[in-house]
Amino acid sequence: MLLPGLGMAMEGAIWPVVGILLYFTFLQVPLLRFRRALADVRFLAAILTANFVFVPLVV
Repeated sequence: MLLPGLGMAMEGAIWPVVGILLYFTFLQVPLLRFRRALADVRFLAAILTANFVFVPLVV
């Protein structure tokens, strides 16, 4: 609302930023250790924070 032109300018950055966030999210956990990662409370907190706090802020 404060900078109405900024939304249109940043629209092209949405998909690359989401892709980078997903890449780094999945880069941290090899698929063979996925079950162990789900039991790690700190890891789950970091993933949930990234997905529900940082991504909406970026988007």
